[in-house]
Amino acid sequence: MPEQFLALTRAAGLPLPKAPPPPVTAPPLGARGGAGELPPPPKAPPPSVAPAAPTPSEISNLKSQIPQGPGIPMEEGKRKMIVIWGAVGGVILIGGGLAAFFALRSVKPPTPPAPRPINVPPVNIVPVNVPPVNIAPPAPEPEPEPEPPPAADKDTDADGLTDAEELLLGTDIGLADSDRDGYSDSIELANLYNPAGVAPQRILDAGLVYEYEHPTAGWSIYLPRAWSIAATDQEQQELLVTTQASGEGVAIHIGLQPECAAREGGPDLGDELQTKRGAVGFRVVAASSGAPLVCFRLSADRYIALEHRASNPPRRYPQLFDMLVQSVAVSAPNIP
Repeated sequence: MPEQFLALTRAAGLPLPKAPPPPVTAPPLGARGGAGELPPPPKAPPPSVAPAAPTPSEISNLKSQIPQGPGIPMEEGKRKMIVIWGAVGGVILIGGGLAAFFALRSVKPPTPPAPRPINVPPVNIVPVNVPPVNIAPPAPEPEPEPEPPPAADKDTDADGLTDAEELLLGTDIGLADSDRDGYSDSIELANLYNPAGVAPQRILDAGLVYEYEHPTAGWSIYLPRAWSIAATDQEQQELLVTTQASGEGVAIHIGLQPECAAREGGPDLGDELQTKRGAVGFRVVAASSGAPLVCFRLSADRYIALEHRASNPPRRYPQLFDMLVQSVAVSAPNIP
């Protein structure tokens, strides 16, 4: 049996029990001092014989005799202990951080000490009498004076139109042919064209004039838009068309005209003309004022007489008056 246990122990890797040391036999005291022979040396122990390997049945019997129970390997236990202590340390750190955070928030900043009052000696301020300053209100800006009309009958570009007429029509005062079509401004105006427009633009289409139609007499005429028109009676037997700049304008008489009838009945009918719109008339001179008249016959004893009026001759709008004459149209038949 001991040999079987030894073999199982070696197979299981367990440490073998140490053999006791061999006994030492001391020689008798008398033998050390005498001359007798020494005792014979002890015999060497017989050589140990290696035990035979245990059989499988012996190994199973030996395992059944070893007590069994739950056990934890050493390495797995160490790992679990490290995890547990790491978790405990993390909880301690988090708790310490939160405690420090709330502790710092609860600490109030120190209250600064109240400032000490400084006694400043009063300063005697002597009042200074400042005399009042009279500030005059700014003077109103002078109103711009209206531009005076050009000098009478002045023609800067020598195109037949006075400077006043060119301002009214919007043409170039320094250019005889404002639209550069080969015709002077005065020729275009006499033919009822716009001197400043691209030919063939009519002066009526340009909006510089408008057509006035008499409500009962059966005739019409072009009048400047910038001029005013007024009737002296309810029947509109006399119309005054004037400019506010100088008061110059045209008086239109409708009815019995002695100057027209006298000249037509005599041997000399005066300067006859036909307008661009087909009306037939003639020129005379008013006996009362010496102003030129242009007569158009409406019936046996009724005429239209156009009179050029100006307070101070020479006249500023002579070519414009001729344009008005050329624009007359008569719709009533001429009765001999």
